[in-house]
Amino acid sequence: MPPPLTDNELVAQTLQNPDSYANIVDKYEVPIARYIKRMVGDEHEICEDVAQEVFIKAYQSLNGYNPKLKFSSWIYRIAHNLSVDHLRKKNKKNHLSLDIEDEESQALIQKIASNDNII
Repeated sequence: MPPPLTDNELVAQTLQNPDSYANIVDKYEVPIARYIKRMVGDEHEICEDVAQEVFIKAYQSLNGYNPKLKFSSWIYRIAHNLSVDHLRKKNKKNHLSLDIEDEESQALIQKIASNDNII
């Protein structure tokens, strides 16, 4: 049995035959998912979504990959950036929902204040 291909060989193979990208996914799927889980939390669907984004982005950017750099560092950087993006979006949604509650609370307070004669 021949030795496993190096990451650079896998990338070169994928650039020649896009179907070979499955070999990269097979190699990095579990470790990337584990990394994302540590970053974004334990929710399985979110981890899967972010991991899928990682492999899509990596595939789309494969032509720009510099083979002088370590492939694993490159794909982990993509995973890191997309995980951080996810966390930012999540925090933005949380802040947005608090702002909406504040607006609703303010409207209720103003309505109550304008009806001082209720008491």
